[in-house]
Amino acid sequence: MRVAFPYDRSPGDYDPANITLAPEYIFLENTFSPLIEMDVHGTVTSGVASRFEWVGNEAVLTIRRDLFTADGYQITAHDAAISLKRLLILSGNTHGNLQDLLCRGKKITSLADDCAGLEVRGDQLVLKPGQHKPFLFPMLTAIDFAVIPAPSIDPDTLAIKDFRNTTGPYYVVSDAGRGHMTLKANPRHYHYSERMPQDIELVPMDKSDHHSSLRALERGQVDVVTTIDAATPEDVLQFYKAHADRFTIHATLNIRNIILAFSTRGLKHFSIEQRRSLGRQVREAFLATSASSIAYKPGVQFFPVFGEGGLSDEQIRTIDHAFNAAPNFTASGVGMRATIVRLAMQGTFNKILQDLLPGIVVEDGKSPAFVDYSDRANEMPMLSIRGPDTGFLEDIGLISYSMNSDYFNVPKEKRREWLNDYGNLTSKVDRIKKLNQLHFDALIDPVIVPLAVAPYVALATNDWDINLSKLFANNQLWLFKRK
Repeated sequence: MRVAFPYDRSPGDYDPANITLAPEYIFLENTFSPLIEMDVHGTVTSGVASRFEWVGNEAVLTIRRDLFTADGYQITAHDAAISLKRLLILSGNTHGNLQDLLCRGKKITSLADDCAGLEVRGDQLVLKPGQHKPFLFPMLTAIDFAVIPAPSIDPDTLAIKDFRNTTGPYYVVSDAGRGHMTLKANPRHYHYSERMPQDIELVPMDKSDHHSSLRALERGQVDVVTTIDAATPEDVLQFYKAHADRFTIHATLNIRNIILAFSTRGLKHFSIEQRRSLGRQVREAFLATSASSIAYKPGVQFFPVFGEGGLSDEQIRTIDHAFNAAPNFTASGVGMRATIVRLAMQGTFNKILQDLLPGIVVEDGKSPAFVDYSDRANEMPMLSIRGPDTGFLEDIGLISYSMNSDYFNVPKEKRREWLNDYGNLTSKVDRIKKLNQLHFDALIDPVIVPLAVAPYVALATNDWDINLSKLFANNQLWLFKRK
């Protein structure tokens, strides 16, 4: 199966400890497996751990005995412990924080260091956070917490040195450079089936050409366009509409947000009223340009309506009233920058932003939250237009990632404190209230402004069934099945 892939990295550039963009997550979720997984229905289920349970205040994960790498190395509880220690040392992952749960007060600097909350007992990995943490098992489903075979980790640099011996359904068999890789199915993985793709060719696409993957699909050069393709959801849906006889489509629920996000610099520069005005006008202009769209619907909030952490009708009315009361605002944008983060809509948003902030420079780029501007603060973009995914279910990994993406304007030094306080609430009702308040505060004093929502969409040639989840943007390639 040939997969159009919107990235041009080599295997060594991917690391579960440093995930900032969706293509990184997609590659890693296919080549490594976490201790626990989330199935297509949103149910926490077994992964590398065949069994997981709370025994008092200890989370006990029993490692399956039938998982072997391509060269026959058996995965054990030791590998799981080493993987988590590695993550604690590197401490850069974006989808959850184990340090304060397991090793509070002690900085782990070596794989040989002890962590009081992490223990191996035979074929069991035991996590000891001090009390029952209901969110712990769902958090561990994030690929940040992937199990890496100990021999595949360089003991000095902690870099992953072997992408052949992995724990995922696939492993890397060749790397032609510039993102062109071949993956092979591991028949000794618990997800293996004869109907899943046995060989996967990752075909890197031209990132500057947002239609390159759809052209490649139409010409028979690739078999799959993933949900995280550079093409917009509108482009993919329109393409399918014109070629429905040749391809199979998969669409999630409307969990893809299009948002306007103000950077820390933008928050200081624009007043609350100006941000509300800009947000309202950008939203109205974008929805006007997509009035006939089959993909985009008006954005109301960050978390989905009826989702956990979603806003009440009263909160939505309060936000709408505040935004509608803000007078129209225009100003010179000379000297300002805005970034469009993997949305393929630079032309659309360039015109919208130029009308409101004439002279602003709009360019494709990264989220300001993941770029170090400490020695060049005047270069930080004032705002960005982004397309993050969200979800209907309480997801500590997604909440943590959103926090690290600075969607909620919680200072870096306060983020861990907020997440720790959140995690210490044993009542889900109390946690959702806390999340709801964070959500409301980020919208009423706008750090982010929802513009529109859309589904994530994938396409495949007609010889493949797509069995991906409608709740998540994942691209677990073993869920494609040969008809």
